[in-house]
Amino acid sequence: VQDGVLGASCSGVKISHRPLVSERARPASRLVWLGGHTVSVNPDHGSVVRIDPSTSARLWETTIGGEPTTLAVRGSELWVVDREGAQLVVLAADTGRELARHALPRASAPFGVVVDPAGAVFVTLEATGELVRVGADGQIAARASVAPTLRGLTWFAGRLYATRFLSPDTHGEVHVRDAATLAALPTLVLPYDRGPDTEASGRGVPNYVAEVQISPDGTRGWVASKKDNTARGSFRDGRTLTFESRVRTIVSGFDVATSSAALTARLDINDRDLVLTTLPSRYGELLFVASQGVNVIDVFDVAQGRRVSQFEVGRAPHALALDGEARRLAVLNYLSRTVSYYDVSGLLGGTSNAVVELATVPTASREVLDAVVLRGKQIFHDAADDRMSRDGYISCSSCHLDG
Repeated sequence: VQDGVLGASCSGVKISHRPLVSERARPASRLVWLGGHTVSVNPDHGSVVRIDPSTSARLWETTIGGEPTTLAVRGSELWVVDREGAQLVVLAADTGRELARHALPRASAPFGVVVDPAGAVFVTLEATGELVRVGADGQIAARASVAPTLRGLTWFAGRLYATRFLSPDTHGEVHVRDAATLAALPTLVLPYDRGPDTEASGRGVPNYVAEVQISPDGTRGWVASKKDNTARGSFRDGRTLTFESRVRTIVSGFDVATSSAALTARLDINDRDLVLTTLPSRYGELLFVASQGVNVIDVFDVAQGRRVSQFEVGRAPHALALDGEARRLAVLNYLSRTVSYYDVSGLLGGTSNAVVELATVPTASREVLDAVVLRGKQIFHDAADDRMSRDGYISCSSCHLDG
């Protein structure tokens, strides 16, 4: 406002977005917010932990044994997948007290668990390639044979999105099923990239298809994976493999209504190793992308496909979660044995691209691995150290995850 020589001004930012859905997508996760706290799994320790970030206190840690991979909230309960024991373990969310154990098919290697708004529980069985619906009594109410190496699982709008972790030679796959009947719907195909191989791109097939996230407006989704260049090499095309194009990190965007994933909607991310998880912001205009190998969270403007922020976290970030107020981001740092909390209000409000670390809390009371074994595991997953990888593209776990 100007009045002669006198003037005043003010400015503000308003995030515009499509109408949000009433029931947001529910992906299987290793980390969830619950009543201002976080609950996460410790696969190496065989335990589940609840943390109060405001006091940096572990409220409880419950040992369930085996290898807990993902968990889901069902009312006042936590349903936890034990991959090694092929079972579901039910805990009281407030105290961590064990309430029940429900057996799944022997040696089926369950991985992802989600609970729909009606309380139905769904689990992927990686070893048998099946999707099962489990009743409140823990009994399998329905099961369907879907695809080999079925792993990630997301519920949205009456549909289940299950990822085929290890891809065929020609494309990646996300299998879509009707949640009520488990009947097959059109498969989401992640197309082979024909290249070219450059410093910032590469040919290849989406592989290690880990997880599906869907925008809060329900119109688009993202699939976390890597891209293996099976077109190049002395045997394939006579050209030597390059560090930029042999294995690349990608996030594949797709249209929810048509289950189509165009190459033009794909993020092909430079200098990053193996993304296993992403997370949309509360309005879906930003996407958080966790790179396991270089211990970095990248934040992308979805509309422009442009990186707007990045920040370092602990070793091997395996899960992300935003609190209900969408002010705090929690990051599960698998091989640092911590959960880190960040104030992201400026970033989400469009006023700053910086984040502020609030706390970092250990997830376990003691380390169960020998110190040398733990260090070896950290090195195995490391692409940040240039003694292991040039420019952060590849670690041992890029090709041998869980090795």
